[in-house]
Amino acid sequence: MLQSAQRLHLATVQGLDGPAGRIAQFLFDDVTWRVRHIAVRTGGWLTGRCVLLSPTAVTQVSAHERAVYVEYTRAQVASCPDLYSDPPVTERPVLMITSRAYYPPIWYEPGLWACSQYMAGEADQAEGEAYGDGYDPHLQGTRDVAGYTIAARDATFGRLADVVLDDASWTVRSFVVDTRPWWPKLVVISRDVVRLFDCSAGMVTVDMWRDAIERAPAFSSVLQHSYSPSASPSR
Repeated sequence: MLQSAQRLHLATVQGLDGPAGRIAQFLFDDVTWRVRHIAVRTGGWLTGRCVLLSPTAVTQVSAHERAVYVEYTRAQVASCPDLYSDPPVTERPVLMITSRAYYPPIWYEPGLWACSQYMAGEADQAEGEAYGDGYDPHLQGTRDVAGYTIAARDATFGRLADVVLDDASWTVRSFVVDTRPWWPKLVVISRDVVRLFDCSAGMVTVDMWRDAIERAPAFSSVLQHSYSPSASPSR
């Protein structure tokens, strides 16, 4: 089932024995497009913690109820690893996951735990040296990237409004662009046209022309199983 990340932000996390927290955001890899972790706020918003939950713990997502059901008790959710979520996730080191209550990601293979799925380039290595060995420039947060300016081939046009997630495979399927005030609608573009997330500039570079974005499919807040948006990078 396809889900709107924005609609699920602040959704209740329902544990086996009752409400265990609320969704803060989803952390995804902008190379593999897999959702690595779900950031969950537990306790009060002023005194609580933000913890990392694996998507493999999710048993059901109900956008109608704004609830995500997990196979953890409230105590198990509370004991998940901390995520210091006040700064954007791309500006801090990625935490090593060691909690027994944490499931490995769904693409886990022996020998790859805590290892990168790509070969870092010189720029990535330089950023890693600046932030520390655990820094991952390809880890993005669905809440953090909301509002990023869209940099098309020929213009900056619109802002990133939402991320469409597939809760069966826990991958990013597409992105929603708010074209207002230039073009009065929300449109959907494929993840395949995204070339770069620049957190320092608050910008997403896409391999599309402005008029192609204008002609992209309109976004509907009611997501269906058969919904499979795409957009060509060409004119």
